[in-house]
Amino acid sequence: MERLNAFVDDAGCIGRNFTAWLEDPENPGEDGIRDVYGDAGQILYMHGESVMVTGIDEQQKLVSMLNRQNTERYEGFMIPFSQFTRNFGMWPPADI
Repeated sequence: MERLNAFVDDAGCIGRNFTAWLEDPENPGEDGIRDVYGDAGQILYMHGESVMVTGIDEQQKLVSMLNRQNTERYEGFMIPFSQFTRNFGMWPPADI
């Protein structure tokens, strides 16, 4: 089974902060998607922000996260495993 993060097992991700990396892998170094928006149009996280994992739903393949840096009222959110792996999974947690 593939892990969410290359440096920490899935259960070990809970309670840790991870830095968002939103660079386009096909065009490294170029500005790509810099912000990730939710269904209501709110910014969930931006490139370089540190976001905490608060839970993992193995059945639905969702990761619950909290963005304390967000100045909008939407702080808690969920993203699919694939999005977490792409945006947070290739680098060590920010709090190691």
